[in-house]
Amino acid sequence: MPTPRKLTPIDEYELPTQARKRFLWAVGIGLALLILWLLFIWWPTPTATPTTPTTPEITRPTVTENQEPETPTAAADIRSLSALSTSINLEVIATDLESTQLDRLNAEFSAIDAILKP
Repeated sequence: MPTPRKLTPIDEYELPTQARKRFLWAVGIGLALLILWLLFIWWPTPTATPTTPTTPEITRPTVTENQEPETPTAAADIRSLSALSTSINLEVIATDLESTQLDRLNAEFSAIDAILKP
């Protein structure tokens, strides 16, 4: 059996420094892994991306989306507008004016005013 050696002052000094070296290596590797992990997490997401506000495009509803029924009066008015002539003859213009029913138009305006007023 080998005889135990007596520790010299140099050996006593080397033992704590080896433990310190191992501890410092472990801390260094841990910090390096932490930095790599943080870079992996934060790299794909930019920190300050300028955003420009976008205005939504305003579109009119389609016929299927618009559930408001057309009145027969509106359809008749459209037919009468297409029947009007574009002549410059005064007699034709006079007959067009006589065919328009302004009194009916006033009645429709009063009905609309009654609906809109609370």
